[in-house]
Amino acid sequence: MNLDGSRLDVHFSMIGSIEATDRGDFFVFDPVVQSLYLFDRDGEGAREVGRRGEGPGEFIRGHRMWMSGERLTVFDVGQSLLHSFTADGQFVASRRAPAVQGAALSVAQELRGGHWLGVSSPRMRFNLVNGKMHTPGRVMVWPGDGDESGVLLEYRMVTTIFYDRVREVPWGLAHGDVFGDSGQWDVIGDSVVVVADAMSGVIEWYRMASDGYELVNQIETGLVGQPVPETDRQRLIALESEVKKKFISADTDWLFPTLAPGIRNMIVDSQGFVWLKRLSFSVEGPQTWRVFAPGGERWSDVTFPAGVVVRDISHDRVFGVATDGLDVPHIKVFEFDRSQLLEVLR
Repeated sequence: MNLDGSRLDVHFSMIGSIEATDRGDFFVFDPVVQSLYLFDRDGEGAREVGRRGEGPGEFIRGHRMWMSGERLTVFDVGQSLLHSFTADGQFVASRRAPAVQGAALSVAQELRGGHWLGVSSPRMRFNLVNGKMHTPGRVMVWPGDGDESGVLLEYRMVTTIFYDRVREVPWGLAHGDVFGDSGQWDVIGDSVVVVADAMSGVIEWYRMASDGYELVNQIETGLVGQPVPETDRQRLIALESEVKKKFISADTDWLFPTLAPGIRNMIVDSQGFVWLKRLSFSVEGPQTWRVFAPGGERWSDVTFPAGVVVRDISHDRVFGVATDGLDVPHIKVFEFDRSQLLEVLR
């Protein structure tokens, strides 16, 4: 199925996150100016409901936001605070996110049963077994009253850069459609965590309970890691000399990965459907997402126009971001009848 969207003529420095409410209004977070905006369903009546600062409902470095019922939460990694807002944009409260021993969290989200979900930022570590450094990101779940955590997924993050004896490809500088996170995750409500291994193509669903969590479903999507084309490898080799000028200890050769992740992004929509962006080595072509039902059954593929980055899927709309000729980001909204979509997907 192909979807075309309408553009909202609202200008931003950058569009980091979009979250829609049940009635169709939607929040937009601009990470450059650290501002949170609320729009009505038609994209009108924009108003700023959160801004940069250290006061109530203000952000130093807002990183991720999510809707749970009628409540929006923004995680401020700069202050390790969770800021809550009503669906009308009214500030409710701020609370300190719990810490996990030995981990620097880029995300902390409260779950059912007193548990927390955390995503750790990559840290350097040296593996003496194979003589290579690696900095995995981790998706973890832990009880709020303890430091013990369970790791649901460990994966290579897009921001990884190595500075020491053995250095790998500069993931943050390489093209995002070729190299990126080798794992994806999302949350359904406050009780189910969905994780995807982007190299093996396996998705797992974990349900939270008062006494812990359990694996409730696992499927193979067929979206596995793909060999990196020689043209992309040669392009990175050409960048190598320029990159080395910017870093100290850059006197060794890069180790290029042989596979690119088969899943480029994952979004679980408001109805529990899992949308997976498929790997494409074409940077200018349309993007295809593979859709799975809440129970894990494969439905079909949905294609979006080239240049659109999907940010949120809620009820009957998909919210994406596209840039114009001046590199200014705009919101694009794709509307669809879910019942018709399900017929197409069948």
